[in-house]
Amino acid sequence: LAAAQQQQLIARFFAQRKRPDFLISFVPFLNSALCEALPTWRHVTVCTDFASSREHPWMTHPRQVLACGSEALLRQALALGYARERLIRLSGMVVRPAFHAAALAPASTSPPAELVATLDLTRPTYLVLFGGVAPTQQVLRVVSALSALGSPKERNAVCVCGRNEQLRRIISARVRTGELARTLALGFRDDIPQLMQHCDVVVGKPGPAVVAETLCVRRAVLVLLCERDEVMPQEQAVVSWVLASGAGIVVYSVDELCQMTMMQVMLARERMLQLPPNRAVYELVDALAAAAFEHPWPLLSTLDEAKHRKHLEAQLHETSPFLLGSDHSTLAFS
Repeated sequence: LAAAQQQQLIARFFAQRKRPDFLISFVPFLNSALCEALPTWRHVTVCTDFASSREHPWMTHPRQVLACGSEALLRQALALGYARERLIRLSGMVVRPAFHAAALAPASTSPPAELVATLDLTRPTYLVLFGGVAPTQQVLRVVSALSALGSPKERNAVCVCGRNEQLRRIISARVRTGELARTLALGFRDDIPQLMQHCDVVVGKPGPAVVAETLCVRRAVLVLLCERDEVMPQEQAVVSWVLASGAGIVVYSVDELCQMTMMQVMLARERMLQLPPNRAVYELVDALAAAAFEHPWPLLSTLDEAKHRKHLEAQLHETSPFLLGSDHSTLAFS
């Protein structure tokens, strides 16, 4: 939809609704339309990527208050002219409270019943997570390599197939025929935090959600599989962050995944545990409460908004270095 159409639809949708204290957005793309359609509302944008990019633009309007879960986002926002007092620096990405609960659960907590009934959990256990609809061929290659009968390393593989029922049936059939060993195929689950709590390694694509969730639970070591230049532009900041922090492992093929040593895993776990705990969801609630009842964010004058709008329009031009491009470059990592 064109910007004008977006604004009309948004204004119509909210016309009969009581004005809230804040309008909180967790998506890119629509934030300018929201600000323009609802000019008297207080807009908070919670960035769910590790950095803003041309593909996922988060910083597009002067009236946004930005919640930034990474240093890259904070640096981008400051460079794009946002005042520091209109930025909320969070200790990580916002994740569901269930992941925080799993991080605090004692190690003696019982694993999910399927794991206990199917696997020997004294072996290293790999949790394979590739989104709500896991890609069939890629996941089959990963699981087959991890769990082949001839493998010299006796690893468990727990594959969450999400809503890809065909994938779950294929893996389960191969387990029954003996083609795959030490493998468990699961469908859509709402207990991912508990699965992470009782696995040693999480294997997935470089999506910000699985990275943030794994690091929040602080039990399994994160391994990102980045095959054949398949990393999307908005995921490049995730890969850069993991490589720079050492709090996870990046591999570029299934063979490299299977050749990973326990020394690599132990070093990544040590680096992960050195990170400060993620308290982002609670920090965001505290910041909103403070702005509502104690210290409201300063309003922009008409002149300041016009100046910032002009600055944003100039900086967000397609050649700007302030947005990630396909060449992996970004202000945040320069």
